[in-house]
Amino acid sequence: MTDPNYELLLDEETKAFITATQSYYPDRGQAPTIAEIRADYEAMCSGFAAPHPAGLSTHDSSFANGCHSIPVRWYRPEAATASQPVMIYFHGGGFVVGGLDSHDSIVADLAAGTNLAVMAVDYALAPEAPYPAALEDAMSAVSHVLKTTDVPFILAGDSAGAWLAASVAHALNRPEPRLIGQILIYPTLGGDIRTGSYKSHADAPLLSTEDIIWYGQQFMGTDQPHQRMGPLVETDFEHLPPTVIFAATCDPLYDDGPAYVRQICAAGGKAVCQTEDGLVHGYLRGRYQVQKIADSFARIVAAGRALADRDWPYR
Repeated sequence: MTDPNYELLLDEETKAFITATQSYYPDRGQAPTIAEIRADYEAMCSGFAAPHPAGLSTHDSSFANGCHSIPVRWYRPEAATASQPVMIYFHGGGFVVGGLDSHDSIVADLAAGTNLAVMAVDYALAPEAPYPAALEDAMSAVSHVLKTTDVPFILAGDSAGAWLAASVAHALNRPEPRLIGQILIYPTLGGDIRTGSYKSHADAPLLSTEDIIWYGQQFMGTDQPHQRMGPLVETDFEHLPPTVIFAATCDPLYDDGPAYVRQICAAGGKAVCQTEDGLVHGYLRGRYQVQKIADSFARIVAAGRALADRDWPYR
């Protein structure tokens, strides 16, 4: 198998975005601590953050999940109405890094673009809180929305957050009539790391298969590198909501997207994978620097609008 030539696969804007991202991760001469990894990640996200769009309000709150509370941040466009669907967003970060601030400007732009109220969820992180803590928090977030609103909702997330969104969709008592869609952005869904894009893009920029194994070990609390868990390991794909996936071609996780779509469609559901050619994992942060990413983000926003309107413009 020929290794991919990223010099040819990536355009100059994307390569500049990769270089800028990597500049936030200093070479310390030894493996960084979890605290250092988180600090570097937050600094990087802050470096790419943009001001909130005009006419958008935010409100931080929390709700109880057993003996701890789960912080959330609501984003509400001025024109959003109380009868519209809401979106529940789970941030990426390998279940180890990230939070409300790391994805703040991304979620703000998503809320403004879709004209939907969005609730971002600050779920518990590994390794301090390994599986199933994050999933339990995600389930509690959905239960909170079901109890405190009477409107439909869309599940959305990027990377590990997409895993949470899809896992919640599987775990809900189905069919759940108020769940009207999923948006999964460069998702990790439990594919076999010994095959496909996990091998062909094992050394992709910004996320390698080795990185995926490390994050998985933190999340699962195990040293077993090939242990699979997630939506692709499920056996029941019926009654899932219409699902739109955005998969980057230069990403070890790429194959998870089309594989999940095939499972949903085989069970009679609606699902589509939008292939984002020449993009890398974690690309959302570069939407103001890279035209390809801006175009992809516009497609993500359009998917949110379509799902909220119960429209399916995909063939």
